[in-house]
Amino acid sequence: MKDTPAPEDTTMTTQQPATKTVQRGFPGLQCFHCGHSDCVSLKLEDLALSCGECDVEITREEVDEHLARWQAVSRWLDAAPPTQ
Repeated sequence: MKDTPAPEDTTMTTQQPATKTVQRGFPGLQCFHCGHSDCVSLKLEDLALSCGECDVEITREEVDEHLARWQAVSRWLDAAPPTQ
């Protein structure tokens, strides 16, 4: 016959759920559609970009269009005369 510990001698433990780490694909980027920052992620299986806030897929063409606009600004700044 086994000795059963007294109730005051037993300790109940509860298992805490593991902290789920949410990985954001590209910190600092803003969604072209909803304007939220830190919500753009990349699906590795099909290389699709999507927004975690508005759940819209961001196409490669949209990325290229935005980059082209900013590259034009960058070229203009490079060509501008120096300021004092």
